[in-house]
Amino acid sequence: MVKSIVLDNSALVPLFLPDESTEFSQRLLKLGTQGSLLISPSFLLIEFGNTIATAVRRNRITPAQAAFAHAQIQELPITLVDYVSARRIPSIHGLAIQYGLSFYDALYLALAMEEGASLATLDGKLKQAAVVIGVETW
Repeated sequence: MVKSIVLDNSALVPLFLPDESTEFSQRLLKLGTQGSLLISPSFLLIEFGNTIATAVRRNRITPAQAAFAHAQIQELPITLVDYVSARRIPSIHGLAIQYGLSFYDALYLALAMEEGASLATLDGKLKQAAVVIGVETW
């Protein structure tokens, strides 16, 4: 059985920001080339893009590094899924309120729950909510 892992933005961004580079993110992507299914809601590209744009504005990376990051993310072994739907909004909202998460983070958690997947995140609050719910974390 293929193990699914839901990636949030915090697990992915360190690959592209030199001051945040982590072995964690590199090991995670290696799993994607070794048979694990790395999945994320399709809005990951929007959240990632916002993080990269902010990094450029704050002079953490150059515009050339940002362009490289946008090109490279398309090459990563991540399956993007259209997860947001009107029927899922109430339960995602409930998770956000119950655990004090952003709606975005609650969506990553809901996807992991629905898929029976583990959750890869560097976000402490999201990780804590996942542990309470019983979602395996990275």
